[in-house]
Amino acid sequence: MPPDSGAVAHHSFGPQIRRFVERVLSGVESHCYLADAVKTRAIRLAESRWHCDESSRALGGNDAGRAA
Repeated sequence: MPPDSGAVAHHSFGPQIRRFVERVLSGVESHCYLADAVKTRAIRLAESRWHCDESSRALGGNDAGRAA
């Protein structure tokens, strides 16, 4: 399977989801700690917005009308 393929049939999504649900139902913390994933996503989103703002300013963008 080429690495740039969109095919996912070879991936173990089913077993991963089952293992995650089993952990949640049994009250055992998963190796995929959801709070860490949420925090990581928030950080990446903030970083992305910062880069967009910086790019806009570098191109002479105007912040007028933006909510503070």
